[in-house]
Amino acid sequence: MLPIKKALLCCVLLALFAPNTAAWPQEDLPAIVKRISPAVVVVETRKGGRRGLGSGFFINSQGHIVTNYHVVFGADQATVKTYDGKRYLVKKVLTEDKKADLVLLAIDIPPHTVSYLEVTGKLPEVGEKVYAIGHPMGLEKTVSEGIVSAIRKMPRLGEIIQITAPISQGSSGGPVFNASGRVIGVARATYRTGQNLNFAVPGEKVLRLRSGGGQTFGEFSQEMPGTALEQFQRGRLLHTQKKYHKAVQAFQEAISVKPDFAEAYYGVGMSYGAMGRHQLAIDNFRQAVRLQPNNPVFHFHLGVAYHVSGDTQQAMEEYRTLSRLNPNLARKLKGIMER
Repeated sequence: MLPIKKALLCCVLLALFAPNTAAWPQEDLPAIVKRISPAVVVVETRKGGRRGLGSGFFINSQGHIVTNYHVVFGADQATVKTYDGKRYLVKKVLTEDKKADLVLLAIDIPPHTVSYLEVTGKLPEVGEKVYAIGHPMGLEKTVSEGIVSAIRKMPRLGEIIQITAPISQGSSGGPVFNASGRVIGVARATYRTGQNLNFAVPGEKVLRLRSGGGQTFGEFSQEMPGTALEQFQRGRLLHTQKKYHKAVQAFQEAISVKPDFAEAYYGVGMSYGAMGRHQLAIDNFRQAVRLQPNNPVFHFHLGVAYHVSGDTQQAMEEYRTLSRLNPNLARKLKGIMER
């Protein structure tokens, strides 16, 4: 064969068999999701009459589950709902990493029924396409797509992956995976002054979790919540002392440890309201309401903030909601609006 013909043949063969990396993730994503989904679980929590929701995933054949620490933080009981709809009580907390916001849970599940995910400790590239799967607002097995927008170092959390894939309440603790289906991080949503910033705790921190003897979930739930509660109480004290700027900082510290801490968002709203920063107060009251939609006190103060800011229409919406939740507070709000 002539040299030119050989060269042409080589080029054709390379073109035929070279992987199409640009198209592959989109073409194979349904297959990856189908493979990953059985390993993703719903984490349901209960504290008194309040219920919480998060995501998690199996990381080994023993049925050990990774989720965010804040998902089970402060709960009296936690239940895992698997892909087939079965529910299992969380028996043990094997290990925890509060700084990384990670926890390793154990349930009694037959090993042959467990599908688990591979975690990589290698950080993704900025601009790399990633996917998240979880249960935002209770909508199970929701897949979202985005890119890695930055690798950052943040106070308390350390190194963390910032992503554009949406992460909402209920998705925290779910896997964030790359185009090959390997888990590169654990979803963690953070809310700050009107915008959602989406993060993933790097896979390397998941791989560091070591399952020891651990403790029963009952023992875990009896632990006095640490930094979040301490900062929340500090914020309340600073607010009563009219040190509103410092109160906001303390409440936000509590939120950085426990992102679904509704009362802390409420505290931020109260302090901003006292400073006359009504839009920031509204942003935080709305977040508190999103986390606890049936809390009449949150709706009342959100209604007052709307009224003070001149948004009569939204204030009336809160009045109507309060009429259903707490008629006494509804009448109080109406009295303020009619002044």
